[in-house]
Amino acid sequence: MKTINKFLILMALSLSFTSCLVDDDVLTDAISETPDLVGFTSSTLNALVTEGTGSYDRSATVKVIGPNRASITEDVALTIEVNSASTAIAGIHYDLSTTSVTLTPEGDLTGEVPFTVLSDDSSISAPSTFTLILDIVGTSGGNGVIPSGRTGSLKINISYLCNSDLAGDYVTTSGPFANVTVTELADGVYEHSTLPGLSSGGNAIPFEFSDSCGDITIDTLVLGGGYLVQGSGTVDPTTGVITINGYILYNSTTVDSGPFFDNSGNTYVYTPN
Repeated sequence: MKTINKFLILMALSLSFTSCLVDDDVLTDAISETPDLVGFTSSTLNALVTEGTGSYDRSATVKVIGPNRASITEDVALTIEVNSASTAIAGIHYDLSTTSVTLTPEGDLTGEVPFTVLSDDSSISAPSTFTLILDIVGTSGGNGVIPSGRTGSLKINISYLCNSDLAGDYVTTSGPFANVTVTELADGVYEHSTLPGLSSGGNAIPFEFSDSCGDITIDTLVLGGGYLVQGSGTVDPTTGVITINGYILYNSTTVDSGPFFDNSGNTYVYTPN
């Protein structure tokens, strides 16, 4: 009887092991038959330019992903189209020099879709934003690579800013520092050398702000990225005087953390030096 029981147990283990091998083979086959996908590496892209300042060359990255990507040995050709839902107009807001992109194994099956943002047309008035939506509508090669349903489209927000020139030295009667410096970081984006009315251990707290046609927006992180600051202000177009209409410093990186220092009731004026 014991011999028969041992035989039955061995048979059951053998069948179980064989079943596992079959399941593994089925899973491996299923993975190998899953098509690789190609898509943009981001679903949105922001292109900020100043009106009337010429053209700007930009690009959007596309990449092949999937379980069989490493075994692809041939080029993958993509066809790009502009989605009809786009509000940007060709020749006015953008130029798309090509609608064909080739990804090669030597290039890690990664490439760029080039486009040019235009800013000089007389119809463009800042501040304004137009969307350019690019779709991957066709592929060939790469052992059946297909467009991704999730990242096969890219929404490009083309935003026009007013000409802004706020960089320089300023003086203020608002403490704790009478002399401040504003440094340009990008078109319409600046760093102010000190958060008005506040210091950290006696040291100035630099912060970033943006200028859009004379409207100042403060929405940035300070003190090593640990605290959110939000506020607003204006720029006098004649004198260049910057007025900050208060701000709130939050306990953490989100508004939900609550105010740590509420300075929204104060006004700070900075006069070009």
